[in-house]
Amino acid sequence: MARPTRVLWFPVTLALACDPGMDPPDEDPVDEVEVRDCSTETRADTYVLGMRKSGASLGVSIIEATPAPPSRGDNLWRVRVQGADGTGQAATVEVDPFMPDHNHGSSIRAHVTADEVVGEYRIEPVNLFMPGLWEITLDLTLEDGTADAVVFRFCVDP
Repeated sequence: MARPTRVLWFPVTLALACDPGMDPPDEDPVDEVEVRDCSTETRADTYVLGMRKSGASLGVSIIEATPAPPSRGDNLWRVRVQGADGTGQAATVEVDPFMPDHNHGSSIRAHVTADEVVGEYRIEPVNLFMPGLWEITLDLTLEDGTADAVVFRFCVDP
């Protein structure tokens, strides 16, 4: 008759964990990146419907935002791309939400749809999935190949 196999487990302690020369770990470790209270965030733009940000040769105005101001979760934006003279410009628009304090973006890609009015675009979802400062870069390319970018910065509360 075969004997049952026994597995014996022994606790193992790493020598480094018991080294008396090592500094003890911090009792209250603090992450390098803290979630800031948006009321004290100085790098964010103040949201106002119609706000405009400028690049080197183009500007972008937010003509609709749901919710307003932008908040945590999925946001819908309608924007107007304008030349220096204020006229609407047909462009390819790519959206890149990024959290500079955490060094990551959003895994959900925004879809850009041209509206009937030249230079107006619907962007959804602008996914701001966690609280903190977000930089939303709109990369713009005109039909003649001219490229530009504008950056909106919004702080999202928990």
